Amino acid sequence: MTLQFTENFFAKVKIESQHGLFGETPRRAEGENYFHYRTDLQGFVGSQIGMNATIAIGYQYRFDPEGAHHRIIQQITFKNSGRKWQHRIRTDQTFENQSPTEWRVRYRIRYKKNFTNGSLYIMLSDEMLYAYHQAMMSWENRLVASLGKNINDNSRVEIGPDYRLDADFGGLLRTRWWLKLGWYMAI
Repeated sequence: MTLQFTENFFAKVKIESQHGLFGETPRRAEGENYFHYRTDLQGFVGSQIGMNATIAIGYQYRFDPEGAHHRIIQQITFKNSGRKWQHRIRTDQTFENQSPTEWRVRYRIRYKKNFTNGSLYIMLSDEMLYAYHQAMMSWENRLVASLGKNINDNSRVEIGPDYRLDADFGGLLRTRWWLKLGWYMAI
């Protein structure tokens, strides 16, 4: 949900919950088909800093079967004048009980193409993420393809696959598939 305070200042609130139906994970009990993976509550405040750029700071509270996590987020986003291409650079720091801070930097490029009727669109994105935690570095790449529909000027829905490839440097590769379904609303 986006709240527009003035022409240049905004706030965003996001709730995202991930659930699993299959796959091997320590968060899934033996013989269990469905499991709760995690839920994130996220909030940002930001400002337009030019025709095509915004800056924002945010906080995320995550809870999952392993406990609670807190994350502080800083980001800058650039859009081209046609609003089809978007670049985002984000840094964040994650805090957990009894664990050193995890530091991450992310870069995402996103492309949006509207179909001729204007209400349907496709969104493609690629995000690269590097992390440092407990003297270990890791990386992740996220590829997302979404089909979206503008319901009205203030609301839209999107659905599509989210493919993730990640590893600790020197470690084994891990792949994951998610089906993302999102509803976005501006007030």
